[in-house]
Amino acid sequence: MDEATFERARALFFEGNALLQAGDWQAAAARFEASLALVPARASTLLNLGAARVAGGRHAEALAVLEEALEHAPADLDAWSYKAAALAGLGRHAEALACHDRVLASACW
Repeated sequence: MDEATFERARALFFEGNALLQAGDWQAAAARFEASLALVPARASTLLNLGAARVAGGRHAEALAVLEEALEHAPADLDAWSYKAAALAGLGRHAEALACHDRVLASACW
Protein backbone atom coordinates (compact mmCIF):
# COMPACT_ATOMS: atom_id res chain seq x y z
CA MET A 1 0.00 0.00 0.00
CA ASP A 2 1.31 3.43 -0.83
CA GLU A 3 1.55 6.31 1.60
CA ALA A 4 -1.18 8.35 -0.14
CA THR A 5 -3.70 5.49 0.24
CA PHE A 6 -2.86 5.10 3.90
CA GLU A 7 -3.15 8.84 4.52
CA ARG A 8 -6.54 8.96 2.77
CA ALA A 9 -7.76 6.04 4.91
CA ARG A 10 -6.44 7.80 7.99
CA ALA A 11 -8.24 11.04 7.08
CA LEU A 12 -11.50 9.14 6.56
CA PHE A 13 -11.01 7.45 9.94
CA PHE A 14 -10.62 10.81 11.69
CA GLU A 15 -13.61 12.27 9.83
CA GLY A 16 -15.61 9.26 10.99
CA ASN A 17 -14.51 9.84 14.58
CA ALA A 18 -15.64 13.48 14.45
CA LEU A 19 -19.00 12.48 12.98
CA LEU A 20 -19.40 9.74 15.60
CA GLN A 21 -18.81 12.26 18.38
CA ALA A 22 -21.29 14.64 16.73
CA GLY A 23 -23.94 11.90 16.71
CA ASP A 24 -24.15 11.47 12.94
CA TRP A 25 -23.95 7.67 13.04
CA GLN A 26 -24.82 7.10 9.41
CA ALA A 27 -22.19 9.49 8.04
CA ALA A 28 -19.63 8.16 10.51
CA ALA A 29 -20.28 4.59 9.39
CA ALA A 30 -19.87 5.63 5.76
CA ARG A 31 -16.45 7.19 6.51
CA PHE A 32 -15.28 4.09 8.38
CA GLU A 33 -16.49 1.85 5.54
CA ALA A 34 -14.60 4.00 3.03
CA SER A 35 -11.48 3.84 5.19
CA LEU A 36 -11.74 0.05 5.39
CA ALA A 37 -12.08 -0.14 1.62
CA LEU A 38 -8.62 1.42 1.41
CA VAL A 39 -7.02 -0.34 4.39
CA PRO A 40 -9.00 -3.50 5.18
CA ALA A 41 -9.08 -5.31 8.50
CA ARG A 42 -7.77 -2.44 10.61
CA ALA A 43 -9.01 -3.23 14.12
CA SER A 44 -9.50 0.38 15.24
CA THR A 45 -11.57 1.21 12.17
CA LEU A 46 -13.63 -1.95 12.54
CA LEU A 47 -14.24 -1.07 16.19
CA ASN A 48 -15.42 2.44 15.36
CA LEU A 49 -17.61 1.17 12.52
CA GLY A 50 -19.17 -1.23 15.01
CA ALA A 51 -19.71 1.60 17.48
CA ALA A 52 -21.41 3.72 14.82
CA ARG A 53 -23.65 0.83 13.82
CA VAL A 54 -24.59 0.09 17.44
CA ALA A 55 -25.42 3.76 17.98
CA GLY A 56 -27.54 3.71 14.83
CA GLY A 57 -29.44 0.60 15.92
CA ARG A 58 -27.84 -1.62 13.26
CA HIS A 59 -26.97 -4.33 15.78
CA ALA A 60 -26.57 -7.33 13.47
CA GLU A 61 -24.28 -5.38 11.15
CA ALA A 62 -22.35 -4.07 14.16
CA LEU A 63 -21.89 -7.56 15.55
CA ALA A 64 -20.25 -8.78 12.33
CA VAL A 65 -17.59 -6.06 12.26
CA LEU A 66 -17.00 -6.19 16.01
CA GLU A 67 -16.32 -9.91 15.78
CA GLU A 68 -13.85 -9.18 12.99
CA ALA A 69 -12.21 -6.47 15.12
CA LEU A 70 -11.85 -8.96 17.95
CA GLU A 71 -10.15 -11.44 15.63
CA HIS A 72 -7.42 -8.82 15.14
CA ALA A 73 -7.42 -7.41 18.69
CA PRO A 74 -8.88 -10.02 21.06
CA ALA A 75 -7.99 -8.06 24.20
CA ASP A 76 -9.71 -4.82 23.13
CA LEU A 77 -12.14 -4.07 25.96
CA ASP A 78 -13.99 -1.42 23.94
CA ALA A 79 -14.71 -3.99 21.23
CA TRP A 80 -16.03 -6.41 23.86
CA SER A 81 -18.25 -3.66 25.31
CA TYR A 82 -19.69 -2.72 21.92
CA LYS A 83 -20.17 -6.41 21.12
CA ALA A 84 -22.18 -6.67 24.34
CA ALA A 85 -24.30 -3.70 23.28
CA ALA A 86 -24.89 -5.23 19.84
CA LEU A 87 -25.88 -8.57 21.37
CA ALA A 88 -28.22 -6.86 23.84
CA GLY A 89 -29.80 -4.96 20.95
CA LEU A 90 -30.45 -8.31 19.28
CA GLY A 91 -32.05 -9.67 22.46
CA ARG A 92 -29.15 -12.06 23.09
CA HIS A 93 -28.83 -11.03 26.72
CA ALA A 94 -26.92 -14.01 28.13
CA GLU A 95 -24.21 -13.55 25.49
CA ALA A 96 -24.16 -9.81 26.16
CA LEU A 97 -23.66 -10.43 29.87
CA ALA A 98 -20.80 -12.81 29.12
CA CYS A 99 -19.09 -10.05 27.13
CA HIS A 100 -19.59 -7.59 29.98
CA ASP A 101 -18.21 -10.16 32.43
CA ARG A 102 -15.12 -10.47 30.24
CA VAL A 103 -14.65 -6.69 30.32
CA LEU A 104 -15.10 -6.53 34.08
CA ALA A 105 -12.70 -9.43 34.66
CA SER A 106 -10.05 -7.65 32.59
CA ALA A 107 -10.52 -4.17 33.97
CA CYS A 108 -7.84 -2.77 36.20
CA TRP A 109 -9.40 -1.44 39.36
